[in-house]
Amino acid sequence: MRSAGCASRFPDHWFTGVLLAVLLAAAPACAQSPGALEHYHQGTEALEAGHVEAARRHFAEAVALDPEFPGAWLDLAVATARAGDAAQAEEFLDILEARFALPGPIAETVAALRARLSARLAAEQAARAARLARAEAGWQWQHSVQAGGGYDSNANAGLSLGSLTLTLPGGHVVLPLDQAYLPRADAYTLFAAGTAGLRPAGNGLLGLNASLRWRRNMAERDFDAVELRAGLSYTSESPLFGPGPDADGEAAPGLGGLLPGPWRASATVQQVRLGGAALQNSAAVAIEHVWPQAACRPLGSAELDFRVHPVARNLDAFYLWLGVAWRCPGLPIPQAHQLQAQLRVGQAFARHGGENGRPGGNSRHVELALLHEWRWPRETGGEHRLSARAQWERVRDTGGYSPLLADNAVRQVTRSAAGLSWSLPVPELGEPWQAVFDLQRFRQRSNLEVFDLSGHLLQLTLQRNW
Repeated sequence: MRSAGCASRFPDHWFTGVLLAVLLAAAPACAQSPGALEHYHQGTEALEAGHVEAARRHFAEAVALDPEFPGAWLDLAVATARAGDAAQAEEFLDILEARFALPGPIAETVAALRARLSARLAAEQAARAARLARAEAGWQWQHSVQAGGGYDSNANAGLSLGSLTLTLPGGHVVLPLDQAYLPRADAYTLFAAGTAGLRPAGNGLLGLNASLRWRRNMAERDFDAVELRAGLSYTSESPLFGPGPDADGEAAPGLGGLLPGPWRASATVQQVRLGGAALQNSAAVAIEHVWPQAACRPLGSAELDFRVHPVARNLDAFYLWLGVAWRCPGLPIPQAHQLQAQLRVGQAFARHGGENGRPGGNSRHVELALLHEWRWPRETGGEHRLSARAQWERVRDTGGYSPLLADNAVRQVTRSAAGLSWSLPVPELGEPWQAVFDLQRFRQRSNLEVFDLSGHLLQLTLQRNW
């Protein structure tokens, strides 16, 4: 605990469990000014609440009022390091060590902080060197290609029910479902290719990407699928919507202090073809922002997606999505494992109304996705990768779906999917090649049985990234 302005522990996750019972042996460890002590207490409260810039301002006021307050110098260095300013944090440690005689345990802890700051500065220098190298080299491209095959237990997206109940004026009528609408299994071949490039532009990076994914069924040719996608993006480390805090730590006008960077803006166009005809065309714009100093690097996003269905224009809609994602060290070995989680909420707005409008009107969406990845080295070189993923989505319409189904009930749909993917190097084909085995189970349930379906998929492909 803290006493009279003495620093009794580091308010930083780097040094959890390190307690400082006595900060100095040859100099006062406590505030000599009531004003300095008040700013110090406000700074510790702000730091523990995650308000790093406010903490820095209070600690700076404390040392300005009482330069012989070592606890404030130490916490000022820690807060500055957490804010990402490694160079200035080292300057504060220099002042601390020059003015005061540190006992052994405290000196070791300060040395550990210095080591982390040096590592961060080295990483920043390496990143700057990499950016300069990219600027000299122009576009930097990465490519991928994938080919193989698989088995789909429901290649035609067949329905789970064997009969359909219609709501008619005279009562309910049960009609047997045609065999063509029931699930049919099939084998398929798969080919996918993609390319992505980056080049410096202004204070950020300009990106281009394009991909093709083609699946050809052996028997169910009406359900052959092609997905074409292309995108443009811009990524910047600069603050979003204005400058961030100034040199004195004061928040500048605008949202720069809240959204300091990095951020990314993107535009994407996509076409999905089924059986040789365009099923869906879409165009989306999105903006993403990362808070790198927070635990698990949370990412916030907003997206506007326009979708057109050439074969059923009454389904046209535009979607507004808000999302947040986390990427954390996984278990049991953080360095070799990773856990990702994403939550999105959205609203679909029908573009056409009236009798010929979208069945069910607008719809509300909630999506949750989890991914855990394990990596371990292979004796002959390269590494194995095993990933487990789970997805869940709930959709609810705002209006009745159809007078012919359950007395025009409001449709509710729940979708879930779970899968495993294992990739391992194939030395015989060269280092960039990998064999990838995928297993996936899919299920969709609804209060309107006509939307119930399920299936599973087995897939084996060869993949090359370079």
